[in-house]
Amino acid sequence: GPPDPTATAACLLAWQYAELPQDSPDLLAAADHLASLAPGLEDEGLSQPIDFLLFAGDLLRNLEGDRYDRWNAQVRAFLCRTQVQEGDDTGSWDPDIFASGRDRVSTTALATLCLQAAYRTLPAYRQ
Repeated sequence: GPPDPTATAACLLAWQYAELPQDSPDLLAAADHLASLAPGLEDEGLSQPIDFLLFAGDLLRNLEGDRYDRWNAQVRAFLCRTQVQEGDDTGSWDPDIFASGRDRVSTTALATLCLQAAYRTLPAYRQ
C-alpha cells in the first residue's frame, strides 16, 4: 500500500537530526507531500493520528519558509476549531477526530505541542 505519512514524517525528522542535508531532493519532495496532507479549512477530523501533525510539523519547521508557514496556519486553525469549547472536557481535544487509539489526555498534550511548535526550538538547519 501507500507509505504511512506518520512513519514517513517521523523517519525524515530523525534523518534531519542525523544531519540529512537540507537541500536533499528526497527530503524536499517528501516535505511537499506531507505538507499537502495538512487539515483543510473546513475539516472537522483528520484521517491521520495526532502524531502525524507533530512529526510533520517539526519536520517542516526545520525547513522553514512558506511551506511551513502555510502548514502551521492550517494546523493552528484546525486545532483551534476542534478544541472542545464547553462542558467537562473544555480545552481538550476529542481523540476520535484523529485516526489513532490515543486517549483524551495524550491527544490534548500532543495537540498543545503542535500549537507551540514554532516557539519550542530553533529549526535544525539554522546556524
